[in-house]
This record gives sequence, structure tokens and C-alpha cells, in this order.
Amino acid sequence: MSDIFLSYKREDEPRAKPLLEALRNAGLEVFWDRDINPGEDWQQRLESELDSARCVLVVWSEASTGPDGALVRDEARRAMNRGALLPVRIDRVGYPLGFGQTQTLDLIDWSGDPTHPQFGALLVAIKIKLELGVKIGERHRTESPPITTKPARRYALALVAVAIVAAAYYVWPKAPAPPSTATSHYHRQLPNASRVLVFVHGIFGDAANTWACNTATWPQLLEADQAFAGTNIYTVAYTSPYWGNAMTIDEIVNNLHSRFEADRLFAHQEVAIVAHSLGGLIIQRYLLTHRDAAAKVRFIQFYSTPQTGAQIAALAQLFSADPLLKHMLPGDHNDYLLNLENEWTAAKFAIPRYCVYEKKPMKGILVVERLSATRGCTDTPIPINEDHSGIVKPCTRDADSYIALRNAILKHPIGQAAAAARTTPANQVSHGAQSPNVSGVQGNVVIQYGNGPATATGPGSIANTGNGNTFKTDEGTKK
Repeated sequence: MSDIFLSYKREDEPRAKPLLEALRNAGLEVFWDRDINPGEDWQQRLESELDSARCVLVVWSEASTGPDGALVRDEARRAMNRGALLPVRIDRVGYPLGFGQTQTLDLIDWSGDPTHPQFGALLVAIKIKLELGVKIGERHRTESPPITTKPARRYALALVAVAIVAAAYYVWPKAPAPPSTATSHYHRQLPNASRVLVFVHGIFGDAANTWACNTATWPQLLEADQAFAGTNIYTVAYTSPYWGNAMTIDEIVNNLHSRFEADRLFAHQEVAIVAHSLGGLIIQRYLLTHRDAAAKVRFIQFYSTPQTGAQIAALAQLFSADPLLKHMLPGDHNDYLLNLENEWTAAKFAIPRYCVYEKKPMKGILVVERLSATRGCTDTPIPINEDHSGIVKPCTRDADSYIALRNAILKHPIGQAAAAARTTPANQVSHGAQSPNVSGVQGNVVIQYGNGPATATGPGSIANTGNGNTFKTDEGTKK
């Protein structure tokens, strides 16, 4: 048996079928009369599905509200009697007698686009019905009195909140096309590149559509830019569906680590990272878990990463058990973000953190506020006049988000860190209890090690540091 029963007039099948397909593509189990097999008892199967469905989606139209729509109205009345009715309207028609007090969602302007706000509101309403409707229905079937006002009021209030929650939940970035099935992969892999630029998408995103403007993606724009010459380009992918996700950030990190090892991502001498939204939290957790990888990271460019959470996540979590939304809850009660920040601070990574934040709301909501997006930056944050989705969709190399990344790359030329290590000037270096790595140091050097200094004498000899430790370097003895 299916969770959802789709009731419609046969004349409306061309318009009902796209609705059916969109719901099924969203991971919902939906029955309609075309699922009845040849030779099967049509009436028995129809009644069985109708009575067991936790949500009966009734399509009001000119046909179903007209003289020949009696069957649809009967199915709607049967569903309403047990608290399972959820009507939608595809034509500008009045409601049949007895159904005017039932909250109805409009799909009049919907043309099949799964990212349209009207369809988003419908998905949230279905979620409410599936969560609350079964309790209401079970109570009505097992007790003789009608449904009490308390659960009815609860359900009514929930439906009133649909518009608000839909605006919150479905304001998150939507792909202009079906989600990409691409796994993490190299967009460009040069044979001798010492650096790799890594793109990490956010919640509900993927490795392609997150970065796409029209037919081009951000990684494609980089190919002809000399600032990125000699740099491999890698796009990260992890599962983050709108419905049914059970993966936590830590589990995503473990999954990505296996993929990174297979792709030898951190075999590069240098790694630069572009992270959007939740992707910034994921990459921070990854580097805290795998500290050896952090040593190779030249910088992280965060685009609207909710370092202190996002208010929209609190609204969305009311109707979703997605653990990723829980990780993004705002406020001091979010232990995950608090621990992440404390661990990062304690790690003392020498990784520059550049922050870019959105200025435009999406459907009236600013997804990640400036204070959250700019927490812990090591340079002046950069505002971009785009919304949460558009901030990582540069259409040209003149786009502000593109220029921000290009400036960061130019600030950190390839090989600069390695060259600096090979040509360390003759200055005093302080060390704690562990023996310093002084290979390749040029000229005289004074190293404070333990209780006494060690000075360079001549090349190739071994000397004592003053506390029983000796070591030798290519340039000369340190003691």
C-alpha cells in the first residue's frame, strides 16, 4: 500500500501525471488508478488503497467539481472523514459543497517544475499530513466520537504554517535540472600539477548544478584563466537529498575520506578549497579529523557558510529529520557548531580563511546572515550582491564571486610555501621540547632548543645542543 492516494478526474490525467511523477521523484510512494493491473478487482483495489493511504491528494478542477466529478468528491469525503484529505486546485473553481472549510493548496500556476514554490508548499503539506494524519486517522478509527478539536486544531495550525515553512525550507538552493548523479571527480587533472582546487557544495546541492550558470559551470570558467594554470580542479559530491537523508556531517566526512584517498586528492603538495554553505562545515570537520591533510591547505574560501547556524534551518527542521539541518541550527545550544569552532581554534591551523557573504534574500529570506557567514575570517569579508544560490554561480569571469576567488589564488602563488621553506632566513627560531626540523636552512641560525641555544658552525659536522641532543644538516652543524 502507498502513503499517498491521488484522486483526480480522468479528463485531467495529462495534468495529473506530471504531479504524480514529481511526487515520486521526490521519494514519495503514490498510488493512482493506472497502477491497477489488468484482471484485478478494480473496485476492491481502489477502496483498499483509498482507506489505507495516510494522505489522499484530491485534485479540484473544472471536471472534478462539475456534474461528472461525483467519484472524486466521494473519495474526498471518505478521506476527510478520517482526517487524510489534502486537496489541491489546478483550475480557478469554487469548492464542492462541504469542502469549503478545508485548507486547499493552489497549483494553478504550476507547470511541472519541481523547484516551484507552489510544489514546495505541497511537499511540506504532505510531510505534515504524513506526520500528523496517521495519528488523527488511527484515533478516529478506534474511537466512536469524532476527531477531537485538539488534534484538529493542531493540524489546522500546521497547515496555516505551510506557507511560512515552505518559504523557509524551499528557499535553499534548487537545481535548474534534476540533481546530478556525478560522484566526486577531477574536472581537470594535469599530469604534473602540484596544486588542486577543490569545490565543496552545500546542503541539497551536487557537484554540477550548485556551480552552474546557464550551461557553464564555475570550474569550466577557470580552464582558460591563466591565474589557475597548472592547477587541477576537483569537485566534491556527497548525498544530500531533499527528503530521506540520514547522513551526519561526520559520516559524510568518513565517506569522502575514502573517495579522496582513492583519487589521491591530498597527494598534491598544495590544496585550495572553495566551500559553499554546509560544505564549509564539512571541510572544517574533515581537516580536524585528518590533520595531515590540513598541513597542505593553502586557504579556504567560504561562500555563505553558516558558522554559527542559520535561522532557516530551525524552521525547516520542524518538518524534517535531516541531521544536516540539525547541525546548522542557530544559537548557543548547537553543540556541534560550538565544538567545531573550539576544536578549530585549538588546532591552531595556519590556514587563511576568506569569507564571502550573500546580500540578496531568496524568496524574501536571507538564508545565511552576515555575522554567521563571517565568523572566524582572517581577512575583510567580501559582500556579494547575490542570493544564497547565486553567490556560487558566476556566469562570467567578471562576476564578483569569481573575482574574489581569483584574488585569493593570486595571493597564494603555486610553490610559494615550499620556496619559503627552502629559503628560511637566518633568524632565531623558537622550539619547544621536540627537535626542530632545520634541513635546508641557509646561513647562520640560532635555535633555542631545550635549555640552551645551538649555533651553526660548519657544514657536515655533528654537534651537541647542550642537553645531550645532536643533529646534522646539509648546510652545517647545529648545536
